[in-house]
Amino acid sequence: MKALCLEKVLTNPPAANVDIHPERAEAISRNRKRWVKKSEITYWMDSYVDAPLVSKAFAEWNKHADSLQIVQTANQEDAKIRVTFDHNDGSWSYVGTDCLQVDTTQATMNFGWPLKYDYDTALHEVGHGLAFEHEHQNPNSGIDWNVPALNRWLSRSPNFWPPATVYRQIVAKSVGDGTRHDVDSIMHYGFPGGVIFKPEIYQTRPLIPKPGLSALDKETAKLWYGKTKETEYPESVGETDGEPITIVGNRETVKWVNLDRGDYTITINGLDYIVLVVFQRVLGGYKQIAAANGRNKTVTADVSLDQRRDIAIVARLHYTKTQEPLTGSLEVTKKW
Repeated sequence: MKALCLEKVLTNPPAANVDIHPERAEAISRNRKRWVKKSEITYWMDSYVDAPLVSKAFAEWNKHADSLQIVQTANQEDAKIRVTFDHNDGSWSYVGTDCLQVDTTQATMNFGWPLKYDYDTALHEVGHGLAFEHEHQNPNSGIDWNVPALNRWLSRSPNFWPPATVYRQIVAKSVGDGTRHDVDSIMHYGFPGGVIFKPEIYQTRPLIPKPGLSALDKETAKLWYGKTKETEYPESVGETDGEPITIVGNRETVKWVNLDRGDYTITINGLDYIVLVVFQRVLGGYKQIAAANGRNKTVTADVSLDQRRDIAIVARLHYTKTQEPLTGSLEVTKKW
């Protein structure tokens, strides 16, 4: 029996709005964990023989999530994802931007056994780091669990999971985003026959995902983080106290701003559940210089520029039930 990986959750997650439905709150939380396109994701690793396999996994995901700038750093405190190889702690990872809530002295991902013959575990945990969650918890899976059999199976070596862990990591359904169930996803556990009632085929035969990234894993990585065609120098504004900014569904919206040297405050008003990320154009690409999550229909980020720069202000909604355009107001003000 193979040990299974854990999807880590924050012990003190950002406070949710108590006035909204719990299902809606979970959907907001899940979308908040997704990185914004073009984000720079730095990772640090302990020195260990399996480190090259983890770097290979980051590179493989990055081929499909190719707008992300995934780079290794030698400085642990500069890293957004911090990887350790503690074989006494199992394999686990925090999900997406939850990594930013973990103290920089602590790991956000761990590998609890050798990866020489288990490269899929490296791909799986890196997938969590990029905000992919467990596929067997997809609400579109149609899986009806034989919970007593599942608990018996996972209570034994090498997992020793209590029923609460089994529920959190397997049985509980996530709030779906409409994706079809992908039994071959790298984010899907394998299961022995007898722990699933439906589909009936798995009452007697095991569910074994194919190795490696599935076609839908690659497609989703490209959808979330793939490069998009853009004009070389889109229409831009300078300082503004009310430029309209419109977002459609969960798509990202980009506003370009050309600013002189100085310190600036960037604010978007009038849109709820919003994430704001700011990039500056550099030779060969983009560099992330600020990010913030909004509350109460406003989000604010401060940036400092050492010379005149083209700045990309990227906004995305964590949650919306409509595909109709929603418009807020962008303010860019200079502090000095």
